[in-house]
Order: sequence, then structure tokens, then C-alpha cells
Amino acid sequence: MLENINRQFNCIPCVASGIPITLQTHPQWLTWVSVENGSGKPKKVPVDASGRPVDHTKPHNFLTFADACEIYSRGRVHGIGFAFTDSDPFVGVDLDRCRRPLGGELSSDAVEILRSLGTYAEVSPSGTGVKAIGIGGLDPEGPKRRGAVEVYDRNRYFALTGRTLPDFPGDVRACGDAVLRLQDSLRPAAREILPPATSRGEGCQSDDAEILRRVFSSKNAATILSYWSGNLNGKPSASEALLALAQLLAFYTGPDEARLERLVKDSPLFAATESSRPKWDSPRGGSTWGRAFIVKKAIDTCARFYEGDRHQAGGETAAKVQTQLVDRVAPFGTVSKRRPPHTCVSMVCIKGVNAPGAEVIKGRTARAREGKQRLLALLWQLCGRKIGGKCFLSILDGAERLSVDPATVARWLIALRDQKLIGRTFWGSRRSQKASEYVYRGAA
Repeated sequence: MLENINRQFNCIPCVASGIPITLQTHPQWLTWVSVENGSGKPKKVPVDASGRPVDHTKPHNFLTFADACEIYSRGRVHGIGFAFTDSDPFVGVDLDRCRRPLGGELSSDAVEILRSLGTYAEVSPSGTGVKAIGIGGLDPEGPKRRGAVEVYDRNRYFALTGRTLPDFPGDVRACGDAVLRLQDSLRPAAREILPPATSRGEGCQSDDAEILRRVFSSKNAATILSYWSGNLNGKPSASEALLALAQLLAFYTGPDEARLERLVKDSPLFAATESSRPKWDSPRGGSTWGRAFIVKKAIDTCARFYEGDRHQAGGETAAKVQTQLVDRVAPFGTVSKRRPPHTCVSMVCIKGVNAPGAEVIKGRTARAREGKQRLLALLWQLCGRKIGGKCFLSILDGAERLSVDPATVARWLIALRDQKLIGRTFWGSRRSQKASEYVYRGAA
């Protein structure tokens, strides 16, 4: 029955026994059906046992290997597939149009790639291609496809047949360095060769605490703090957000990999990503995933490093400075959306910021006065620390940042406007959660 179904839809029947045990033990399997889409190459649509399409990136749709095989044996689906996720160590290589279906001969390019990988390889369901799976990882911002070659390590699935290639390993093996070289070859043009680190500066030579002070008072402080506190800022994954944070910090740390890795690991963004999918210290080609794809890449792509003074601060740890600087960490995974009238900028309030005009703020109690000063400091930050600068802030977002109720924030904003410290140029709406636009005026 299965042979007839697979012949009807022009796909090779699966031989479950040929699939490596290493893959079988991971419960991230799917079943799929072949659907014609007019392109000449049928699309393999992941489905559940009843034939309804499912999202191959959602773990709740995954099956065990045994369950996937059992559904396949009923003849309602055309094959089984293995899903790649952030939390597994596997990487897949898909080579199209490289095999003759009748004789099984491979193209010379395919043979060269498979030999360099030295890991499990099998015939694709169409019979005209080859798929390989190994242990390794990819550059999160590197190319994934060029021509007939595709490489993936997450958010994809491979339809597998278990039809192993006779001249290649039948088990999954480490191929980290080889797959990175293959990915590098997919770039459309040679990458820019940066000057050696010695000609780019040496970075800030102070200790970690002083570096953080400089980072959080720089012109890019708003962006850095947003990543640092856990926002993805529109990045498609936590890995890209970590890389973006590392690239911003690398300007200050210079080519010191250990220091950059230490600072990234001190961030709430790192803590949140590792708690959801531990990956940083997983082996990758003689190094770790974090060191290879985040730290080294951030340093390599930094055109120049900090060259300011070399003041040495002493005695304080990075963790202590983080506690002093960050008032409240934004929830991990929130994304800074478009600027108003839809929402406000995702930021955190900074303690100890001397916002112009804060000294004239009055309040019935010291606590109320301090709260208004904190709100003014937040607006000062959002306005780019410029008199006359503009920003957007909603009452609800201000309440979240300052950990007070919205009614209190509304009263404080009115008080700051009454004292001419800020002005409102666009009226938002609390009901619709649209933000108002404010201009920073400072002390008269």
C-alpha cells in the first residue's frame, strides 16, 4: 500500500530502520503529505494524524519517532520528517538536483561536499537530491541557501527516507567546521576583510564596571539598554538579538573575547535566552556556540574599537553596576514596535541620571518628588538627552517602567508639564494605549 502511495506521488518510500538512532531518540518528528503547487516540485506539507496542516516550528506539533512511523504505516501520509530546533545540536544540508534517480550517480560537487562533511547522508524523497545531517551549527546571520545548496539548523524540517548512501557514514557525526565553510561558500561575494585588530584600536582598557558605565551613557545607550534588558527589537530570534547586543558592546571591549563574553553573559537578555533554550556553551567546531557565533563574529564585524581615555575604575563588579544602572528589566521577548501613535519606545528607566530641571521638582513627600524625578529621567533618556528632544511615552508604559500605577504616572506628567519641564505635542489615548509625544524643555 505504501509503495503504491509513494509511487503515485513520485516520492521514495521511507525505510525507518535506515535512520540513525541518534535522530530517532529525539522527539521532534513530523509527518507530511506531498502537494502539487504548480512549480513542478511538489511541496511537502507537515500534517497531523488526521491530515490537518501543522506548524513545523511549534514543539507541541512534534511526534516521537515511533508515533510518526505508526502514522506513516497507516498510509494516510506520504512520509516522515525531522525538525531542527534551537535546542538540538543538529545541522542539515540539502543538495538538490545532484543525483540520477535510475543509476544513483552523484554529481562531483555533491560528492565533494558530502566527503567534507563526513556525516550521515541519504537519498531525498524525490530521488534527485541528497540530504545530510550532522552535529554542528550555523552563523545565525549567514546565508542559508544558494543555488541547489541549502543549510539549516533551526525552524526547518527535513523529509527523510532512511535510504542511506553506500559510500558515506550511516550515523550522525560532528561536522561543525565543515558546515561553516560550506555556509561561507554560499555568500554571493567575498566578505570584506577587516583590518587587523591592532589598527582598529584596543577598546576600553578599564574594568568591566567602568565599561558598563561608558556603554550606558553613550549615544547608543537607548538601543544597547533595550537589547540588554531582554527586548528582541524586531530581530527574528533571540540568537540575532544576542549578536546585535554583542556587536554594540564589542566597540568598547575591543578584541578581548573573554571580556565580551563575560559582559554578554551578565545581561538579562542572556539569562532569559539560556533559561528558555540552553545553547551558549554547546560544542561547535572546537569552540562553543556562543564564542563562535556571537563573540567572535561580533569582534570580526566591528570596524573599529573604542580609543578614548584609559581611566581605571576599581572595586566594583559588573553585576553591581548593572544593579545601579538598570531600574527595571523589561520582559524578555517584547519587541519595540513602531513609534506612535501606536506605542512608545521600549526603554528602561535609569537611576542616578541627572536630568536637567530635576532639582526644581516639588512634591508633597520625598517619595513623590523622587518618583517625578525618575519619570523625568526616563523622558530625558527617551529624548536622547537633549533639550528640545522629542519622544513618545504612553501612560501604561510609563507605569510599567516605573513600577507604579497608571493614575500616578498621569498625575506626575501633568505636574511636569505644569512646571514647564516637558511639553506635550501629540495627545495619545489611554484607552487605545496610544502614546503621547513629549518635548523636553528642562529648567526654565
